[in-house]
Amino acid sequence: MEAKRILAGILCVAGVWGAQAQRVVNNPDNKAYWGIRASFDLTVPGDAKVSVPGGNISVKDDTFDPNAGCSVEGIFNIPIVANFYIEPGMGLYYNTMVINNGSMQNLISYLEHLGGGGQITTHSVRKTGMRIPAMAGYHFDFTPNVRLAVFTGPVLDIGFSMDEYYKVSTYEKSFSASMYKARDRYSEDRMQRTNLDWRIGVGVDIHRFVISFNWTAGLTNSYLVAEKNRKDYKIDFRQNYLQFSLGYNFR
Repeated sequence: MEAKRILAGILCVAGVWGAQAQRVVNNPDNKAYWGIRASFDLTVPGDAKVSVPGGNISVKDDTFDPNAGCSVEGIFNIPIVANFYIEPGMGLYYNTMVINNGSMQNLISYLEHLGGGGQITTHSVRKTGMRIPAMAGYHFDFTPNVRLAVFTGPVLDIGFSMDEYYKVSTYEKSFSASMYKARDRYSEDRMQRTNLDWRIGVGVDIHRFVISFNWTAGLTNSYLVAEKNRKDYKIDFRQNYLQFSLGYNFR
């Protein structure tokens, strides 16, 4: 009789463990839900690569240096099969980059036009826009309240504004210029307003709260060169960033 009770206990524990193990990779309680994510963005711009036709000459220039930003996104998580899911979203961002000292030389002629030299004390880029991510991922449900998710997918980046700001020691006010427009009447070089990126990341859900980290790399060239100049040179520049996010799921 005692042996039967021990066997029954072992079978019961095995059944519970098996059900829990199944839940880790295929949770039957998966349901769609909305969520919100607030992020600290660290911009990590790539080098600007300048080349001439035929690839005979190619020069890399670290024109932009990393700087901080922030963003907020709303998401909708949709279960597909097992613990696979898709997660479209939409959000707004404000990002900045620093323009390094070596790139300040392109402003010399403009400062001379203003009537005096002077020294540039700050030089940065401030960008606002909208991102539309479309993630696909998989989560591991270790307990009803703790899950680990890995995800990847494309991100459409639509810029609202991208302005170059700088201060000069001989003037009291700051100067700015849109990088979506031609730099001057002789050049139509400008930044691309719409870009496609690729994101890969990992996140942990604890109860309804989310902590996640992702890397987003630019897939498309952010720099446009006027058609009249394309026979002379080509500029390739990609915008990348790291995100550290805190979120909440409404489920």
